[in-house]
Amino acid sequence: MNGLLDPIGVRLRSDKSSLVHNYLAKYEKIFSKWKNEAITIVEFCDSNTKSLEIWKEYFPKATLILIYPSLPEEAHSYLQHERIIVFEGQQDSDILLRNIALYQRPKIIIDDGRHIWRQQIYTLISLFEWVDSDGVYIIEDTQTFAPSERSRYSGGSPISPADLVHELQAGEKGPTPSPGSHLSSEHRGAVRLLLSCLHSVQNERGFVCFVRNKTALTDLLSVSPAAACSKVFHRSDSGGDYARIEATIVNCPDWLQKRFNLATQDRIERNIPAAGVAVFESAVVHGRGLVISPNGQVVRESLINADHSLTVASFMKIRGGDRYFAYNPPSSVKTAGTEPHVLLKQMWDGNYGHWIIESLPRVGVVAEFFDIQALKFVVQNEPEPMKAVYLESLASFGVSPDQVVFTSFDSVFYPKLIYPLPMTKQPWVKAPRVIATLEVVAKQVAARATQKDLGDKIYIARGSGYRRRLLNEDAIMAVLEAWGFKIYQPEKLRFEEQVAIFSQAKLVVGVLGAGLSNLAFSPKGVQCLALTSEFMGDDFFYDIICHKRGRYVSIHGKAANPSDGMNSDFSIDLDVLNSFLEKISS
Repeated sequence: MNGLLDPIGVRLRSDKSSLVHNYLAKYEKIFSKWKNEAITIVEFCDSNTKSLEIWKEYFPKATLILIYPSLPEEAHSYLQHERIIVFEGQQDSDILLRNIALYQRPKIIIDDGRHIWRQQIYTLISLFEWVDSDGVYIIEDTQTFAPSERSRYSGGSPISPADLVHELQAGEKGPTPSPGSHLSSEHRGAVRLLLSCLHSVQNERGFVCFVRNKTALTDLLSVSPAAACSKVFHRSDSGGDYARIEATIVNCPDWLQKRFNLATQDRIERNIPAAGVAVFESAVVHGRGLVISPNGQVVRESLINADHSLTVASFMKIRGGDRYFAYNPPSSVKTAGTEPHVLLKQMWDGNYGHWIIESLPRVGVVAEFFDIQALKFVVQNEPEPMKAVYLESLASFGVSPDQVVFTSFDSVFYPKLIYPLPMTKQPWVKAPRVIATLEVVAKQVAARATQKDLGDKIYIARGSGYRRRLLNEDAIMAVLEAWGFKIYQPEKLRFEEQVAIFSQAKLVVGVLGAGLSNLAFSPKGVQCLALTSEFMGDDFFYDIICHKRGRYVSIHGKAANPSDGMNSDFSIDLDVLNSFLEKISS
């Protein structure tokens, strides 16, 4: 019986055996040639150790890497095993995938996890290139690919793994994949990547097997910190630390409360990015701000906010972001002027809150080492309202309109690029310097403000937002006006008007959204009563209040459409609101 794969599975009552799915007899035809070799096997599991025990017995010399979303009790006995490595985590976690990719290239990867399409596709794209020559990548239980299973297994993915298989099989018959009109450009790029590594795709009953070819991709870009790949690096500070405050969170789902508790259990936040400025001679900026250094490396810090993105500009993430593949190289690269250019644009900076908190304060670091008037500042070419925010907020640092360069998504070569490093980690961490810089801006604006009585109790209306709309906002505003609140709608106000209003506010009520980022301009000790959807986390704005040493209360409303998750419209219980207004006012 030893060496016969299916009998091992039958004895262990595995559903891979002929007792249920009958995969193991087919696997043996593929795996038997490696049975006594010191190969590496990776499997994404769900909830038990039967696969681990099968592979341990059948492959006596193999290194086994098993990944569980939640480590089963019986797996703990293998934590110190000489040839078994056990991980806990979601299979599409970049940190997890990078850790796995530190080991020897596997001959076999099996995805028998939770069968979530989004995770299966993400993991296949990230790891298939890493499979050893002639090795295999198997996705089990293909019955879950059926359109009828979309609501249960899609995980938000617009396509199933079956769609990728179809395109790959079409691509095997010619030099390029089928256009696949139902695939996004991102997924068409994934098809190109997979085809460059693919020998064949084999559809079996219940599983699909991707066979790796012998081609080693040579056009992969490594990722490097700015300090290591720039010509000059100016370090400003080490980041510092700050204390977490207690928060009151009402009507929050248990899983979301647990996530909050876990993220804030260390009462002192020390994992803070250091401030610094990298100077590149001859760098190329792609898309929303991805920097490629002169020696062809992706600058790690320029991947800010791209943790959950499969692609950035025309580059595709593999091995959990340890490498990037140019799946759609630009046909041309523009050239900027010879003046030094400061790169401020980044992913999500078309959002007011991300610009104010993540991008704008970095100008203050640049000012430590350079004459601001001698520089150009590169921002994204956004619609006019956001352009006005860019210009007016940069003016607070002495940047004139003619110094601001609006760029599109084109690739641009810069003879001299100045890159101030991000000082934030979305969504939980902001360097103390970020808030301190914006407080200086607030003082300058307050000194110029002509209207002095803007209200110390303010409500920030959600207004015309297209998501997370507060459905009973009119009733909420009536309650707040009775309590003496002034009502403001930030999108109708200039940047300096918003800063002036928040600089006087001692109690702020509002729906979690970009407008509340102006809390950074509020005085120390500000109180925030946040109104939010049922499934939105308390993180980004809570963190601002930590820096203010203020008070944070969050009321989660009832989601109108739970399937929309954190972006669902919602309503707030007026009795609960009145109750907390009484507590805060007293």
